Amino acid sequence: MSLCSPPDSRVRLLRAQGMTEDVTLRARKTSGQMSWLKAALEHSSAAQREEREQSRETIDALRVRIRALEDIVRERDDALRSCELSKNELAERVKRLDIEAETRAVDLDMKDRHASRLEDSIADLRTQVKTLERLREENATLRREIDERERDARELERQVDAYRATARAAENRQATAELAAAKSERLVKQYLSTPSGEDRLRLENRLGALSEKLSDLSQKETRVARFRACLAEELASSRHALKLENLRAKALERELESKIDELKSF
Repeated sequence: MSLCSPPDSRVRLLRAQGMTEDVTLRARKTSGQMSWLKAALEHSSAAQREEREQSRETIDALRVRIRALEDIVRERDDALRSCELSKNELAERVKRLDIEAETRAVDLDMKDRHASRLEDSIADLRTQVKTLERLREENATLRREIDERERDARELERQVDAYRATARAAENRQATAELAAAKSERLVKQYLSTPSGEDRLRLENRLGALSEKLSDLSQKETRVARFRACLAEELASSRHALKLENLRAKALERELESKIDELKSF
């Protein structure tokens, strides 16, 4: 037994040395893995922090842009409200001018009717003049009969004088009517030259100008509505992009937390 003991001790010594080397190699390998994992964790954490900062900067920029767009939309809303107020004021002015124009038109219609009545009176007077002319012809016939009948000459002369007086009265009435017609035409011209006539002409011009302004306001309102729709679409797209960025940031945070948990469990 004493002869075999030295080799056994050497074998055990070699085995112990081999196990020690294995343990040393394993320790070195584990230490290298831990260093690599630690470096990977630090690199991943730095990347996650950088990406998170970029996401926050993007989110802040989008928020600033959304606030600016909201301010623009509010300004456009105020402009639209002011346009609507001015449009309502113009509509009320147009209504008042229409009422005034209708009143002036009624006055002119009354004057036209008066002029037409004067024309009818003139026509009646002309008819009477024609009747008087026929009477004059009858008077000539009567004069011939007076020449034949001397006894009725004086009576016929009185009748002729009476007819002549009637004719002169009719002529006077005709002249008066013609003067009245001339006065009516002159009154119409004078009315157009008076302040009220000039006011009517100015009202017609103002009505034309207000109609043009209303058409311009309608076109401006259409352009503002289109611009507002574009702003609303851009605001909706910005909000959608902000939601996507928030979801992406949350997903990155969850992924980072899961990686940290995996490293801790490892």
